[in-house]
Amino acid sequence: MIATLIVTALAQTGSISVETPPVRIFGLVVHSDVLLTGISLVLGAVLSIYVTVVYARYTHYSGLAREIAYRVEDRLIRAASPDTIRFSYEKTLPFIEAMQRISWDLLADGHVSAGREAHELKAFAQANGEALEAMLAKADKKQLSSAEFSSYQQKFDAYWTAGNFSTVAARIHPHHFAALSLLAKPVMSKQRYSSVRDYPMLP
Repeated sequence: MIATLIVTALAQTGSISVETPPVRIFGLVVHSDVLLTGISLVLGAVLSIYVTVVYARYTHYSGLAREIAYRVEDRLIRAASPDTIRFSYEKTLPFIEAMQRISWDLLADGHVSAGREAHELKAFAQANGEALEAMLAKADKKQLSSAEFSSYQQKFDAYWTAGNFSTVAARIHPHHFAALSLLAKPVMSKQRYSSVRDYPMLP
């Protein structure tokens, strides 16, 4: 046993040469050292591709989470005054589209919990957009009362706080099994999620 270890060590350092028996593969005679080198190269290439794919998945998830944080940070979809209703309404439409896309991507990539949070943000934004559209129509006709607008702001703030929407990007986490899985990700998720909450903004 000790002699074997000594010979192996000397062979690795090049002090002595050890002949390795050839291996026959599909009728071809291949030396063992050449075979091992080939296997090592193949395994190294496969591992490199796998690490690249996993890194790309986590990078994609991180980009989606950052976009959520960017979208919710300044709350531009909340009308601060009757004069800013149109501005907030115009900001709400791209917000809804962004949350729809982000939710779609997260669910398709297997990050189900994070995708549901993004979908909830989209549902809230849709309700907000409908309220803004209704108030905008009344404001154009000089029929929007201060009490109605104040009620809208109070309900917006209450829903925003209850849903912890400001901290969504910090609360969500990637699904590590989905990110590390060898399976290819589908174009469209098989799961469907409907909002479990209602967001009535107007009295």
